[in-house]
Amino acid sequence: MNTGQKVLAGFGLAILGFLGLKKLSQAQPPPPGGKYIVTIISSSGGTTDPPPGTYEYDAGATAVIAANPLTTYIFTGWSGDAQGVSNPLNIVVDSNKTIQANFSQSGRKPIVIDWD
Repeated sequence: MNTGQKVLAGFGLAILGFLGLKKLSQAQPPPPGGKYIVTIISSSGGTTDPPPGTYEYDAGATAVIAANPLTTYIFTGWSGDAQGVSNPLNIVVDSNKTIQANFSQSGRKPIVIDWD
């Protein structure tokens, strides 16, 4: 690569930075001790198993997170470092991650049966 090409490549990365676009990156190398942090968040209308909080996993381990909606709510999907609606979520821990379970009201009322 000659000097002109290096300048052009650097200029392209500067333009991407200016536009607010992030460079795609590979998984982070494991920190000393080979552990990563997974932060689980839940929107209103439900919770998760394990409960929302911060957890430490060995690098390469699989985290299993279940979304549990409250009555009259539905699970609408994952956001943050996970996408989709699979429940439970199985995710390989290859970097620090923040994962949010999202819920919304279903618009349906629970059925109450009275046995009197």
